Amino acid sequence: MRSETYVLIAIFLVAIVVRIYLEPIPFYSTAPFDADKVAFDGYYQIANNLLLGHGFSIENEAPYSPDAERTPLYPLFVAGIFKIFHGPQLLFLIQAMLGAMTAVIAYFIAKEFLSPGFAAGVGFLTALEPYTAYLTGLIMTETVFTFLFLLGFYVFLRSIGKKNIFLIASAGILLGAATLVRPTIQYLPFAFLIVMWLSWKHADAKFFKHAALFIGIFLLVLFPWLVRNYQVFGVPQISDSPDKNLYGYLAPSIMALEKNTSYADSAQSYFLQHGITEAQVNFKNAPQTRAIAIQTIAQYPQGLAESIVVTMWTFFTNDAYASMLSNIGYAVSFSHPPVLALLLHPQEFVSFLSSTARGVDWVPIVGRVFWILVSIAAIVGGVIWTRQKASPAFLLIIGTIAYFALTTVVVGLGATGRYRIPVEPLIFVLVLYALQTIFQKRPHGLEPV
Repeated sequence: MRSETYVLIAIFLVAIVVRIYLEPIPFYSTAPFDADKVAFDGYYQIANNLLLGHGFSIENEAPYSPDAERTPLYPLFVAGIFKIFHGPQLLFLIQAMLGAMTAVIAYFIAKEFLSPGFAAGVGFLTALEPYTAYLTGLIMTETVFTFLFLLGFYVFLRSIGKKNIFLIASAGILLGAATLVRPTIQYLPFAFLIVMWLSWKHADAKFFKHAALFIGIFLLVLFPWLVRNYQVFGVPQISDSPDKNLYGYLAPSIMALEKNTSYADSAQSYFLQHGITEAQVNFKNAPQTRAIAIQTIAQYPQGLAESIVVTMWTFFTNDAYASMLSNIGYAVSFSHPPVLALLLHPQEFVSFLSSTARGVDWVPIVGRVFWILVSIAAIVGGVIWTRQKASPAFLLIIGTIAYFALTTVVVGLGATGRYRIPVEPLIFVLVLYALQTIFQKRPHGLEPV
């Protein structure tokens, strides 16, 4: 027990150090706050408008129209910290601590499947992954969302093993809160019911009680925001972002791929043709833009297939380290030899690394290679696990990774490694499971749940 405590402290401290080092604006900085460097996607503007009494709006001037795309919990979190601490600096320290706690949660998730040593490997990988650490220094949803989601995932995982009503209720609360930070997982708890059913092996009255409680509490957490959107926009939906992505990103992306043009050119002609830009999509015109997008997608089946392949490749292998290094002040070149060519020619790879050793140009290449190898190892781990024992908990891991990958398809060529972050610890579990199986004979009693 004491040794595990030391491991947890080490994971937490390593994660904190990495996150503070990679923050674009350190929390202890006395320089004037530059929102343009760290605030993206409108959450900073909404937080400020809430503090100024302008309501939940992204607009910088009257009439401060209500926003329909972003969900409320993260802007409220940011506004609360600004109000309590009279500024944004401590926000980044708090997010760094949440990121470090997420690495600890990753360890506990992994320990459900792996020996303590290999579970610690998952914790340290999560603690050390640079892009995840860097995002704790931005005013974006990733850090808070990932913390709430993985904590809810872990509690749900424990609940299906113990069949504990308190745990299942807590999972519903946490996953509901995560959805109010980012609506990506609004359908995922319904898929979790399948895993719950498989783990119970028979659907008795107790199962239905737990299932109803889980979904009921999840929906209850969402209910106030659904009521707000119904009152303001006449639609009981969480966000209009799915329609924005479908019309504004996926449809132009598949056109670009099939026509062999850039996304920017395809989007410009597409928006001009239909008279609606991505920013203009809202609940009111969503039925129209949805119909246009579906019709466009049907017209370009080859582009759709190519977009899915590109998105899946990006989801699992994109590192985003070049943009990260650029934003924290390092001069980095965005041009380099094709990564696959370097992998297939080790001598050229070594030569390239030697030529860039004095700078940081090697970091994105090594990062891309790392994620390619991680993806391959995760596939190996999944195959080994399937052949040994495809338990309900294993299906929860695989299904959750698949859910995040498939929901990323809707952003087309807008996909980046950012979309993978919430499930990176689950991917690391598969990788370490493969390594544990290969290098260590499994101790008795450590079979998959």
